[in-house]
Amino acid sequence: MNDNKFKAVFFDAEFTLFREKTKRSQVYLDIAVENGATDLSTDFVAGELERALSSTPNSIDGQLKFSQAWWTTYNQTAFAALGLNKKSARKAAKTAAAHFSKAVAYSVYPEVIEVLKALSSAGIQTGIVANWSEDLPALAKRLKIGKYFDFIISSTELRAEKPNRAIFDRVLFRCGVAAEHSIHIGSDFDRDINGAISAGMHAILIDRDKNLESQLHEGVKVINSLYDVLDICELTAHDI
Repeated sequence: MNDNKFKAVFFDAEFTLFREKTKRSQVYLDIAVENGATDLSTDFVAGELERALSSTPNSIDGQLKFSQAWWTTYNQTAFAALGLNKKSARKAAKTAAAHFSKAVAYSVYPEVIEVLKALSSAGIQTGIVANWSEDLPALAKRLKIGKYFDFIISSTELRAEKPNRAIFDRVLFRCGVAAEHSIHIGSDFDRDINGAISAGMHAILIDRDKNLESQLHEGVKVINSLYDVLDICELTAHDI
């Protein structure tokens, strides 16, 4: 029986559970060069990726932001801005999609599995709640972490994007846990912290690189490792 105050712990995906091994602007630069682009820098590519993000509609023919179909349009827009013609941009877009679908593109943080095992052993439900494509459950499986979660839910599946509280409300309903007995952990203050708090959940900001000044987030717990979650839940890494 789980006598802990917390009955469920939810995690964002990127920068919480895993990270991209290669900087995204470098990945796009390399793919663009492979398809004929010249005279590019990572700073220029990063700027064009941001512009493509702001110019691509949130919904395209009924396909929501971050869905695989949406990423196809985004990638084609980005590669066209990097100097590729339509045919080359389409080819490059497929290469980018394939790259980010593979486990080899990511690195899971070293403490993740140990922490998930401890939470599960204590009877605490765990889940991923992320602004991601419908490929998220399959990606988690490829990364060999999927089996440790009770729920893996993407914004595309629920048709609600963080920080919209609807995604948190639906996740809480699905797992049958009251908001006050749940925690959401993520690296983005607006999407993860404000979104979870708006749904009445506890929220923890993870700052793995220790770049944040704690006083800027007064009242919000800031951690540098998921091991800290075990202390918050009054567990230890040995509760496995």
